[in-house]
Amino acid sequence: EAETRAAAHAARNALIAAREVLQQARAALRQVVAERDRLHRLADAADRAMREADELDRMVREFVEFDRYVADRVGPLLAETTERLLAQVTDGKYDRVRFDENYGIEVYDGDEAFDLTSFSGGERDVVSLCARLAMSELVGSAAMRPPRFLVLDEVFGSLDSERRAQLLGTLGSLASGGHFEQVFIISHVEDVQQSHVMDEAWTIEERDGVSQVRRPVQALAEAD
Repeated sequence: EAETRAAAHAARNALIAAREVLQQARAALRQVVAERDRLHRLADAADRAMREADELDRMVREFVEFDRYVADRVGPLLAETTERLLAQVTDGKYDRVRFDENYGIEVYDGDEAFDLTSFSGGERDVVSLCARLAMSELVGSAAMRPPRFLVLDEVFGSLDSERRAQLLGTLGSLASGGHFEQVFIISHVEDVQQSHVMDEAWTIEERDGVSQVRRPVQALAEAD
């Protein structure tokens, strides 16, 4: 009887230990299943990412080819228009430019081309402005409904008086030549405000914390 009781006790202990082992095995199984599911999700995400990367790579190649096409097609026209404007502004001192594939500007001084950073600040501003005007002119001429106005904000500050006068004359030619019917110039430079190229010169005044627009007609009326 004692042996039987001891055997039963040992059997119960073995059953308890077996149950604990079973619980541990089930917990390990759940972890393995969760890890398997996580790996499956990662594998699916990796496949999607690979497909997206392949698609993006194809798009990049297409855009690069398109960019080269546009550069080859537009670059010479942009350079030609920039050269015309630049020659007017600089009295023919600079009349030849080149755009690289990233639209960086090189300016010829004689027979040698120099990067735009090689020039003084005022000269860089003149070339950059002429390039922007040329781009506006090209875009305007190509559009079905081309923009008929041009807005320039503080583009004269770094130029000397002679360059400012030349550039204003160029802008007047653009306005009268049909590319732009109106040119709006925002400037604090006095000789720009008083230039004969301007049809009107509006001023912004602040009174009691409120900005007000004063037109020449209003100024004359107040003077009377």
